Amino acid sequence: MAEVMGDEEKGNARSVAVSRAVSATAGAWIASAVASLVYVAVTSRLFTPSVIGSYSSAMLAEGVVYLALGSGLAVGIQRREELRAGDEAAYVGRASLLGALAAAVLLLLAEPWATLWGNPGAAGFVRGWALVAAVHPLSLVCLGILRRRDEHGKAARALLIAGVGSSALGLIPFVMTHDALWLVASNVLVPVILIVCCALGGVRVLVLPTLKGGISNGEYVRSSTRLNLTNYVAYNAMAWSVSRFVSSAGLGIYSRVWLMADLPAQGITAAVTSTLFSGWSTDPDGGEERRFTDTLIVVPAITALLLAAISGMATPLVTVLLGSQWVEATVLLGVLPILLSTLAPQWLLVSRLQAMGRFQALVASRVVALAIATVFVVLVAVTKSTVTAAVGAGLVYGAAHAVDMRTAAALRLVKTRSVSRAYLQAALACSGLWVLGLLQATDSWRPADAVGYMLLSVLVCVGFAAGLLVLCRGAAGATLEARGVLPDWLPAVSRPSRTRAAR
Repeated sequence: MAEVMGDEEKGNARSVAVSRAVSATAGAWIASAVASLVYVAVTSRLFTPSVIGSYSSAMLAEGVVYLALGSGLAVGIQRREELRAGDEAAYVGRASLLGALAAAVLLLLAEPWATLWGNPGAAGFVRGWALVAAVHPLSLVCLGILRRRDEHGKAARALLIAGVGSSALGLIPFVMTHDALWLVASNVLVPVILIVCCALGGVRVLVLPTLKGGISNGEYVRSSTRLNLTNYVAYNAMAWSVSRFVSSAGLGIYSRVWLMADLPAQGITAAVTSTLFSGWSTDPDGGEERRFTDTLIVVPAITALLLAAISGMATPLVTVLLGSQWVEATVLLGVLPILLSTLAPQWLLVSRLQAMGRFQALVASRVVALAIATVFVVLVAVTKSTVTAAVGAGLVYGAAHAVDMRTAAALRLVKTRSVSRAYLQAALACSGLWVLGLLQATDSWRPADAVGYMLLSVLVCVGFAAGLLVLCRGAAGATLEARGVLPDWLPAVSRPSRTRAAR
């Protein structure tokens, strides 16, 4: 019994340590997210949705080039069982070379990419994003080195400084010049600041670029790259269809709303996966089924409630953050956060399987995602509607997650019955806020003055508090309480459970 209790205490201590690491990364994300929203608010008032659409399509160009050339290195280094100084130098050197190659590719692709997206204004932005591509792989490799060393505090501080610093400094040039090309400035500063912070944290970044030595898991890197590119096509097909078949302004609205809806899911999920990824890779047999089940119970519940609150506040958020010229975004912001509720659990599950190197297990879900994306590209072409694209994006994530859940259950990675029950509880917790979002999306009720905004704010606060209570009294609260990380002021399912466990 004492031995069992010792193992349980070690498990709880580990959970608390992991929670602190996740909290540090999430805290850095929160500060960066606030800075990003200020940046979005300023830029949305200075530039039209059409300009933002051209900027967004260029950003996606840099994304695909990075995924093709550098994304595998960042995850590969976290998967190493042992990391020596020579290995670090090899990763840093290769990231530097791939960054230079990525920049050259973007410069060559500027005009073809603009043509592909039906957006002539994107070419200039693509050339600007070449500067980002030059340092993007190196910045994420440096972060990966810190995380592989279990120096999550240093990584979190680097993210914090980069997120806040780039938003603040990036505002200066284009506020002074009002030149849209300066929109890229903050995106260049993010990886540059990250590299500087990592260098100050002990990562050697001044090494000669090399393609030799250090990287022993080349097949894993190649498989990760193929997976990332497949995900890119499936998940960004809707954005391409909006740009191609609706308008550049439609893409601007779609991308701005996606950013606002994506922030909670992206930040919290990234905090969890970056902290746990190395541990997942050393558990090839899925022995931590209970811990990963707990992760899929807690994280999606939190992100779904935050997304529901964003949906419920659609009208004020569009008015305050984006401005009057973006009023068409209200419909999309009322719907898209609801549809993206499965985004966080899907990222978690894919990251878990990727960490284990189970790439074949992800083939079926990628095929399903690509098939649904193809159907909705056609539907967007017919309807010329961004809402159709939003529905397609939601179905792509949801269907892929359903297939991956079956795969994970077969591999004994997750207890599907427990997770499904938690998902239903999360849907119940979000239901009131979802109703408010849909009322605004369908124009059944949209507050138009200060009184209306106050009333909506009160309703959202009440809905959020009620949802939080449902989660705390359900599977998410029970899981956090069992791990010893639930704050004492939150009403858990059963406070005496710790006493009973101690007995």
